[in-house]
Amino acid sequence: MAEVMMVQGLGFGDEGKGTCVDAICRQEKIDLVVRFGGGAQCGHNVVLPDGRHHCFSQFGSGTLAGASTYLSRFVMINPRALLNEARALEALGVRDPLGLDLMIDEEALITTPLHSAMNKLHETQRGKARHGSCGMGIGETRAFALEFPELALRAKDLLDEHAAREKIGALRAHYDAKGIVFALDDETMLAPMLEVGRRVQILPQSALTNLLLLPSKIIFEGHQGVLLDQDHGVTPPHVTWSDCTFNNANALLAGAERDVQVRRLGVMRTYMTRHGAGPLPTEIFCKNGDEYNPTNPWQGAFREGLLDLPLLRYARRMIGPLDGLCVTHCDAIEDRNTLVAENGQGQRQIRTATREEFLPLIAEQLQTPIVMTSSGKTWKDKTFL
Repeated sequence: MAEVMMVQGLGFGDEGKGTCVDAICRQEKIDLVVRFGGGAQCGHNVVLPDGRHHCFSQFGSGTLAGASTYLSRFVMINPRALLNEARALEALGVRDPLGLDLMIDEEALITTPLHSAMNKLHETQRGKARHGSCGMGIGETRAFALEFPELALRAKDLLDEHAAREKIGALRAHYDAKGIVFALDDETMLAPMLEVGRRVQILPQSALTNLLLLPSKIIFEGHQGVLLDQDHGVTPPHVTWSDCTFNNANALLAGAERDVQVRRLGVMRTYMTRHGAGPLPTEIFCKNGDEYNPTNPWQGAFREGLLDLPLLRYARRMIGPLDGLCVTHCDAIEDRNTLVAENGQGQRQIRTATREEFLPLIAEQLQTPIVMTSSGKTWKDKTFL
């Protein structure tokens, strides 16, 4: 029987999903990380004790701990970015990450430079009403696939040069019809796609079900956070084009539910963050980025706010049952010990909590036990199994 853990952020992203997945992979010797949403816009940072750092974008965050990666049909693949990430992992000592450690579902959507260019054009046109896009083409990839499912480029097309060319042409014609012409060369776009097709295992959807039926340990790694969910996000239009609950992960388990043991973990910081546009109800200051979240032309500045337990309690309801919380940045409690909680009448109130009160208050208000905590780069209390 496979042992499965699911990990997802409860905030607006940047909660610490990557470092949480890496810690569990090391502690439990996880075999496989399954990405169940998002695309190349993800930025899951892992810093090893020896100082090596990698920002995981498409590979699973357990790669440096020896786990393989399966990119599911709900993930959007950016071939050029994938090749760049593989080279960065090789520089850190990962041997042949594309050939040995990566599998892609054949139905996964492909993000092209055309999608990214249209994304940036739309975001620029919004001016002060920007949505907070990363400019990576994620929304454009989904939008085109929803409107023209048969024309959307998918991972299986990377195995067939003719099919890939035809679908790039269809996408270009779609934008041309709108009067938008991008000076992007087809051959330049096609080359990384075909390289990924040659070097990576592109598998039918049944492959993951077969892996789940093996005696193994698997983590389903989420993306962004519940508060950015396409349906349950709290600040539309500043939400993402994907499901940020466990719905996709649950769908991937279909056919193997009786043969797996599942534990679901929610990840949060001890304070709220938001990178880019959109309301942050408890915002206290805007930074020029932090160590791993620099200000950039598309997302903008990295922002912080007081811990908002009623908002996280909403996220907890939207994501469904949780077996535990992973709470990161506990070293920040001393400096950020003011938070927003609910009183006995369900009203929001600002209160100060001592270090001893802080974590128990989180567990009480979210009605979920805390099973992992991190201070700085050190994980403690690994009682999740």
